[in-house]
Amino acid sequence: MASIFKRPLKNGIVMWRLMFRRKGIKPFITSFATEEEAQKFATLYEEKYVLDPDNFTFDQLRQLRINEFYRKNNSGKKKP
Repeated sequence: MASIFKRPLKNGIVMWRLMFRRKGIKPFITSFATEEEAQKFATLYEEKYVLDPDNFTFDQLRQLRINEFYRKNNSGKKKP
C-alpha cells in the first residue's frame, strides 16, 4: 500500500509526499501539490511499481509535477 504524507514547506505551502515501499524493493518517493493528485497517482502506478520496480522511474514526471506546483503557487508573484 502507498503512504501519503502532508509536508509543509518553510514558505507555508503544503505539498503531499507519496511513498511506495516494499520489502526487498528500492522505495519510490515523489511529491504532489494536492492529496487528490497523490491518491490518483498511487492508484494508477502502485501495481506497476510492485511488478517491475527496476523499470519504474518517473524522474521526468516528478520534475513536471514540481514545476506545475510552483507555477500554480507563484503565478501572481514578481521575481525579486
